[in-house]
Amino acid sequence: MLVVDSEELFQQHAGKGEDYGAQPQAVTVSGPITYVGPDMFGLPCIELGDEHGGATRVNCVFSDLDYSSIPESGHATISGTDEGYAYEQVVVKQVHLVSTVAD
Repeated sequence: MLVVDSEELFQQHAGKGEDYGAQPQAVTVSGPITYVGPDMFGLPCIELGDEHGGATRVNCVFSDLDYSSIPESGHATISGTDEGYAYEQVVVKQVHLVSTVAD
């Protein structure tokens, strides 16, 4: 299983064009939380960004998520399947929350 921060995972995909679904792989990703709520398709997600600019880099899609347990700002570690790059971010599905730390 690949263990990586959100910026590094993003850089592995950026510049290659959209590759969603090409080579799914197990991943554990950590990074600053930039958004908690439904994604553009209405699915529960946590978005992770970069340390400096706050840009979203990784969209972690859950089957179910209790938003009240997630800090509005902080860091999260999430395991799941890296499905590839789409909509200018990496999409990780079939995820589970490993940990969160509030800032």
